[in-house]
Amino acid sequence: MDIKAIQNGLMLSQGEFAELLGVTPMTLNRWEKGEITPKKTYLNYLKQLKAKSEQEVVITGSFIRELRKSNGMTKVKFAKMLGTSPATLDSWESGRHAPRKEMQRKIYEFYKKSKGVKGNGI
Repeated sequence: MDIKAIQNGLMLSQGEFAELLGVTPMTLNRWEKGEITPKKTYLNYLKQLKAKSEQEVVITGSFIRELRKSNGMTKVKFAKMLGTSPATLDSWESGRHAPRKEMQRKIYEFYKKSKGVKGNGI
């Protein structure tokens, strides 16, 4: 089982994933390296989380644009908040490029804390 892939699919940091599982980051790291095997209880939970991670949120250009507009933000302001350029943001919104996983996570975190997207949800 690829534990790191499950963590990435859930868009969680190692610390957040360890907390979700109720283990230390060191234990999680040892599982990822194959140094130790999770107990059956954890394996069952990891299987459930794997299924959830495979239903991954897809951050589309239209979603990003609607999220920005629903929160009354200009491209310049939204790009600055995300730590990227307005040109890069424009390439995502137009669908020419897609944000990398780390940036998708930032966008999703903003979505969770924001007013959301009018008439839409994830």
